[in-house]
Amino acid sequence: MDAKPRHFNNFDYLRLYLAVEVVFTHLWGALLLPGSVRSPAVFLNAVPTFVALSGFLIPASLASSESLWVFARKRFLRTIPALIPMLACVGLYFGVHVMWATIIDYVTLGYGTKDGVAPLWSLGVEDCLYASMVIVYLLGAFKRPAFLWFALVLFTVLSCVWPDHLFAYRLFFTAEGFIVGNLLYVYREKLSKIPVWLSVLCIVAGNIPIVPIYGLLLGLQVFGAITAAVNLPQAKAKIPDLSYGIYIWHSPIIFAMVVMPSIGREMVLIPCALAATALAAALSWFLVEKPALRLKKSAQRRKLEPEEDVAVITTPVLASGSSG
Repeated sequence: MDAKPRHFNNFDYLRLYLAVEVVFTHLWGALLLPGSVRSPAVFLNAVPTFVALSGFLIPASLASSESLWVFARKRFLRTIPALIPMLACVGLYFGVHVMWATIIDYVTLGYGTKDGVAPLWSLGVEDCLYASMVIVYLLGAFKRPAFLWFALVLFTVLSCVWPDHLFAYRLFFTAEGFIVGNLLYVYREKLSKIPVWLSVLCIVAGNIPIVPIYGLLLGLQVFGAITAAVNLPQAKAKIPDLSYGIYIWHSPIIFAMVVMPSIGREMVLIPCALAATALAAALSWFLVEKPALRLKKSAQRRKLEPEEDVAVITTPVLASGSSG
């Protein structure tokens, strides 16, 4: 059975939608006034769905890597090069202390400081999930997925009962989404049997505001989003993967614009921030991310079998990673 699932163009569009959804959510927060309503853009829970896509795609990257070093190198090249110019711009515009605060947010999963200007906590969470995935993969959990099912139940329950919603969202909801993606990868050959109407029903269920069981509904929503993207007719046109650039650049741009006298917290912020974010993401993709991907693709490929060398778990390369 092929380790690597075929490329789905719909995933590129789904990632773009999720990134834009995050931007609209943060824009709405920047504009929020007494009596205002929650951003109408939210339909999918963006970060857990992003992470679930990684959970579905990244095991194939691990399986096709000749070593953990090669896998870590690919993760590093996909994420870190684009962060460097963004952090440099943050340091130049907001000050070095804000740049360091943003880095600390990444390292501490958002709990180290409140002075950062980019939502890098989710990238740190993904790094932790990747490291955990490597261990369970090499121990054979992707061939005998009972452990993955146990972990899914555990994190679903925790996401439902944990009293601190922010903590649950950052750690338990994301872990739940990632494991849903892992299990969909394990059963990838059966996904075509899932009717689209069921996927849509699961997505709708995830928008029902029943707080005590929202962790369960979130898992259904993530399942529905990925299976719908797999089984709907694939988009013919390929698009550049601007989602990562949008995600890392939008927040510093919003922070910069809300203090501009000509923009501030007015509705004009929306088109201005969207245009600037799109430009920054395009420059990031064509000047940084795409060239880095060429280096990523130069990594040698050989199937890394689970359990073939559990000793390599100790290789100190598990800190690199993020989406895609």
